[in-house]
Amino acid sequence: EDPDLVSSWLGRDVAWWWNYPCNDNDMNKIFPLDTYRNFDDEAHIDRNATLDPNLKGVNTLISNPMQQGEVSKIALYSIADYAWHRAAFDNDASWMASLKAIFGKRAGNAFRLLPLVRHYDTNTQLADRIRLWKANSLDDQATQALLDELRSLQADAKALSGMASSDNVSDRLLWHELQPYVEKVADMCGIAHTLIAPHTEAQRQQAVQQAQTLDKNPKYQFSILSGMGEDIRLSKRGAEPAAKVLRPFVSQLANAK
Repeated sequence: EDPDLVSSWLGRDVAWWWNYPCNDNDMNKIFPLDTYRNFDDEAHIDRNATLDPNLKGVNTLISNPMQQGEVSKIALYSIADYAWHRAAFDNDASWMASLKAIFGKRAGNAFRLLPLVRHYDTNTQLADRIRLWKANSLDDQATQALLDELRSLQADAKALSGMASSDNVSDRLLWHELQPYVEKVADMCGIAHTLIAPHTEAQRQQAVQQAQTLDKNPKYQFSILSGMGEDIRLSKRGAEPAAKVLRPFVSQLANAK
């Protein structure tokens, strides 16, 4: 665990295999946020890990990315930043720069929506709005703030979906990887909006039915490779975004109607 010590034994600097942003043990998750929030999502490893600004004994960083290669570019951007100048690495600034480089004109939409794509969505503006509304659901101001946030996130999702028809092949591939996660978040926002705001009974019943089938809907499934050697195969997984606040909130609303 101490590359400086190992390099002293070998008499030379070493290459460091960094098992990040690998999701082999978390295939229902993707890690599109800044380095430290991605670490936080990999809860079974070390949620409080930080990067050593004085790392010594290393001359090469080898990243092991996710199966979602295009989404991995977000983390790889910051890996390159850290490798280039470890002492000056700025986690937040690096992530913002990666969004501008990768999403271009849609960087603002990505900035607002990607925190909901993560599994642990406890520290988001939407989570704050939900908690405020649950504390006083009869308060018009709290209700309107929540409804506005839900609509805003749906608009961000629609903007990101424009990558599907981009002339840039990287945009199209990125959307293909993000689609199950982004669309599930957008649909959950739509369900919540329908069950909170005034709608017809038919619309409300449709939203309840949609909520009940969320986790089995093939719309949010994707293919992943598994196995080793000659036993490599494709299997299906389901996206699990916003699993700690928005997803249970949708179920709570559906069960109450």
